Amino acid sequence: MLVVVAALAGRCESKGVPLQMNGKKGLPSRPLRAASFPEAGRPVTAQLGTCNPNTFSVSGISAGACMAIQFQYAWSSIVQGAGLVAGVPYGCSGGSLSGAEECLNDPSVESPQNLFLGAQIAADAGLIDPLSNLKNQTVMLFSGLIDTVVPHQNMINVQTMLQMAGTERVTTYFNYSAEHAWITDKYGNSCATLGSPYINNCGLDFGGNFLHALFSNLGLKWNASMSPLIAANMFSFDQTQFGASASISMGNTGYMYVPTVCQAAGSQCHLHMNLHGCTQDANNLGLEYVLFTELNEWAESNNVVVLYPQATADLLADNPEACFDWWGYISSDYATKNGPQMSVFRAMIRKFGGF
Repeated sequence: MLVVVAALAGRCESKGVPLQMNGKKGLPSRPLRAASFPEAGRPVTAQLGTCNPNTFSVSGISAGACMAIQFQYAWSSIVQGAGLVAGVPYGCSGGSLSGAEECLNDPSVESPQNLFLGAQIAADAGLIDPLSNLKNQTVMLFSGLIDTVVPHQNMINVQTMLQMAGTERVTTYFNYSAEHAWITDKYGNSCATLGSPYINNCGLDFGGNFLHALFSNLGLKWNASMSPLIAANMFSFDQTQFGASASISMGNTGYMYVPTVCQAAGSQCHLHMNLHGCTQDANNLGLEYVLFTELNEWAESNNVVVLYPQATADLLADNPEACFDWWGYISSDYATKNGPQMSVFRAMIRKFGGF
């Protein structure tokens, strides 16, 4: 999973039958993969249920975490929480590929104070929401001690910037001997493995822990019984209706997990958006990433619709690994509300969330 070329890897739209799966704790071991579930990925054909505008959250891994951080800052007025694995601080790339590579390779030269000042200037100009909104967010950070792709210091700098914003509800997992990957406690490679699909079983339910913390801090009831994965509740949708295209390095098709309850008219659900890392898009992995983050099982138990937007590779834009734009390969306003990919995400939230 390269994040920089070769450097780094409302309405709720949508029935499903629980699957019998092999592997640890009743979930699939990695060799099963998504091809075993042909019922997943059917097109959304209905608009059913509504989503709470006051519970929206984001998460991401690697380039997806970088993009989630950008969205967390730019649209802080709607973001209530962020679960971030192996990302970099807001504005770290400076809007160039060389800046992104420097950010990754030598995070010790980053100045969180200067980056925060840059974010404040953007907020004062109205390019992103006021930084004061960050104060009440629920944030969970993971950085592996042996991550060879995104050095640990980057996530320490992410934490430092949140402290500068006065964010009090920050949980860190900085003590795992983990390589660069989305972290689960049931699916994926061993914790110390670096390799596709960049999902590692480290005995930590990062997605579930984040959603639980978010619900707790928002005063919402949490169902602690993890549902089976219902692959038939994973739907596809047309991203082009929101402005996605190859010209902005986004695929034609995105995915969304819609819990069974949320497919009923009148249901009240929540909305979460997860952003994949480089080479974790559907063109590279099929549905393996979107099915096996372990977010979907908790989403089913707690009525959370999960959006999985999809990037796509673009050699001409120096994005051969299908990374989301965190260094300005599409536009200089990549990290603001006006960024092309940021605008697509916001349009998706308006349609599927209704806010």
